[in-house]
Amino acid sequence: MWFLLLAHLTGDYALQSDRMAEQKRRSLGVLSLHVLIYTLTIAIVLWVFSRLTGAYTFWTWRVAGLLAPLYLAHWAQDYTKGRHFSSRQAYYSDQVLHVIQLFIIRWLVI
Repeated sequence: MWFLLLAHLTGDYALQSDRMAEQKRRSLGVLSLHVLIYTLTIAIVLWVFSRLTGAYTFWTWRVAGLLAPLYLAHWAQDYTKGRHFSSRQAYYSDQVLHVIQLFIIRWLVI
């Protein structure tokens, strides 16, 4: 789980510039790029973890079937937050939902 949380922090913060964070509220292309980077970060961490531990085969339909919904959920959450909400509560709710998604991935994959 720590690997996924680190991937979340990396994809949602470290690999997102301030400019991207601001522009994703107005541009669907920038939002989609951010979510793609985030999802690829999660995918890379799942792949590395699978190689290090041998706990599961990375490219199974189960893993692939989780990455697409993760992308769509993250996109919908960031779109909704960016277009309709700007409070701290919205920010924290968004982060809680992202972490719940990671727990679901952890539970279903590993």
